[in-house]
Amino acid sequence: MLFKKKKGKPDLRVLFVTDVHGSDVCFRKFINGAKAYDAQVLILGGDVAGKRLSPLVRNGNGHFEGTLGHNTIELESDREIAEFETAAADSGLYTYRTSPEEMQAISSNPELLESVMEKLAGERLVKWLELAEQRLAGTGARLYVNCGNDDPFSLDQIIEDSAAATFLEGRVVPIDDSRFVASLGFANQTPWDCPRDIPESELASRMDATLEGWSEEQGTLIFNCHCPPYDSGLDTAQQLNPDLSIVTEGGQPVAGPVGSTAVREAIEKYRPTLSLHGHIHESKAATRIGPTLAINPGSEYPEGLLRGAVIDLDGSGVSSYVLTAG
Repeated sequence: MLFKKKKGKPDLRVLFVTDVHGSDVCFRKFINGAKAYDAQVLILGGDVAGKRLSPLVRNGNGHFEGTLGHNTIELESDREIAEFETAAADSGLYTYRTSPEEMQAISSNPELLESVMEKLAGERLVKWLELAEQRLAGTGARLYVNCGNDDPFSLDQIIEDSAAATFLEGRVVPIDDSRFVASLGFANQTPWDCPRDIPESELASRMDATLEGWSEEQGTLIFNCHCPPYDSGLDTAQQLNPDLSIVTEGGQPVAGPVGSTAVREAIEKYRPTLSLHGHIHESKAATRIGPTLAINPGSEYPEGLLRGAVIDLDGSGVSSYVLTAG
């Protein structure tokens, strides 16, 4: 789907993706997108870390057993283990070789599980940024990365320390001479109480602090807010009861808006040319809020499918966009 398609080469082409959740294959596709789409700017919008651990537990035969999907597999050779680990990483899982005793300890201790997951998330992110540095070298493409509400705070420093990427959170970052990105990786409260879930009032305060001193005379403003604006069509999800069961009506699941009122108010207040969002994987869409084009490309990372948005900008703002999948 294209918006205001125009002829000629754009001033700037942006490839935006989000919610890769630890998927190796999705990240590789994202980095390769600089060449595939001739994009000068790559933005990874948030929720970088995976969500689940896939342990490889040594059994009595000296082999490892792992589970993918609902299938438990006995892995006898190094090749089988490597293939399992690759398949798991492509679907966003973290593999971890362990003993039955350690696995029991991890299973019974949520803090220990979280610590293992955070360590593995950091290690994978380091490898991703090393890959990005190698593949983007000499291309002129620039990588910008933010974290999302699911991500541990330890990932922020890894991005800050990388030569491959610019970290975006809580600042207005120039992406060329006249265009700037203001970013917010936090989200309004979810039922899962994620690391960066905060009240709407705090979201509003963070956005105002980020944009303090901003004026339209400085250039073109782009938002990169992980959480989509409330009731925008970018934030439609199944409604949940307090026990996390799905709300139903007449036996059918009930869907509705779950986005942020603070993000919507910030869009209406600051009127960015473009506003990029994620968070709600199933709510792929584009819409307008006043003069602002708002996009959520969606996410299908468990299948290794990378969803994204390629956006062309010129002196008048957004000249065209296309939602991508591949």
